[in-house]
Amino acid sequence: MFAYLDAGTLSLAAAALAGGFAGVLVMMRMYGNKFLGLFSKKRRLKAEIAEGELLGIEIDRETGKAVDPAAAAAQLGRTKDDSSTIGDQA
Repeated sequence: MFAYLDAGTLSLAAAALAGGFAGVLVMMRMYGNKFLGLFSKKRRLKAEIAEGELLGIEIDRETGKAVDPAAAAAQLGRTKDDSSTIGDQA
């Protein structure tokens, strides 16, 4: 089965391993604070701030909550009066 392994085969395997390792590092970077937030309030707060920055919502650095929850809900599209759609032109 492994009778012939040339340089192309080994470089393909090395690239796959390097890509997998890089993917794991990126995933840890993205979700590391959220996971560690299970054990630490400081990490939980950092995760909330980072998530707010990604979503474009202003987060209070002391409480970890949205500064204006109504504006945050509107920005995320979670309003109750969302009856109009893009195609409606009144």
